[in-house]
Amino acid sequence: MTAALTREEVAFVSDWLRRRAAVVIDQDHSYVIETRLATLARTIGLESPSEIVVALRSQCPGDLDVHVIDTMTTHETLFFRDIHPFESLATDVLPALVAARPHGRPLRVWSGACSTGQEPYSIAMTVRERFPHLGPADVRIVGTDIARSVIERARAGVYKLNEVQRGLSAERLARHFEQVGREFHIARAVKDLVEVQELNLLERWPALDAFDVVFLRNVLVYFDEPTRSRILHRVRDVMREGGTLFLGTAEILKADVPGLERVTCGKTQVLVKRGC
Repeated sequence: MTAALTREEVAFVSDWLRRRAAVVIDQDHSYVIETRLATLARTIGLESPSEIVVALRSQCPGDLDVHVIDTMTTHETLFFRDIHPFESLATDVLPALVAARPHGRPLRVWSGACSTGQEPYSIAMTVRERFPHLGPADVRIVGTDIARSVIERARAGVYKLNEVQRGLSAERLARHFEQVGREFHIARAVKDLVEVQELNLLERWPALDAFDVVFLRNVLVYFDEPTRSRILHRVRDVMREGGTLFLGTAEILKADVPGLERVTCGKTQVLVKRGC
């Protein structure tokens, strides 16, 4: 197999990734595009990565565009990543929401760019630990991601030993998982709180009910500033008044978004939706 792409082909794929998935790979890292597309080509039985470029240019790539995005996006995640947002959720955000929740209206939480599901399930574990009486009729957690391969894994809720060892205490592992052979399955009481959907933050969103809490962590850092601003405006519009938005620790906004106020919540900086 010929692995090399021309400079023009690399430039096309780089621009395609930026437009379709906000994945930014500059010319200095063109080897990432070449290496990953060569691996994908071998996997799906093509003679060269150039055939992938031809298909993308045809604008009728079938499922190939999905495979390219899967291949080129980063799926790094772990349970209770950076811990402080989950502590703030448990001690500050959830108690206030539960106390103020109108009768019969479920709390809604969105985990954007949820990868293989560790974040939405960490949120669900937090809910179960803090308010064990709340069930699927009371709390709905929606995880979304652009990559179908990780969506399928998130829906399954099945993890390997090395995955559950990242971020989970022995107590949480015993409490919220069932070991089946060499795999660990999310407990039904946790899994039933979570649903996982496909969503590209850059494209048209499906109809979304308003959310009380949004986790959009460690994803905006990969976008340019205009894209970050557009996404945050759209996120604000699907949040309830007083809703809380958690961002990643490295995601520093250069400009304020009208209607989103920066506040300190425990040890975490968050954005809260106010009247706008």
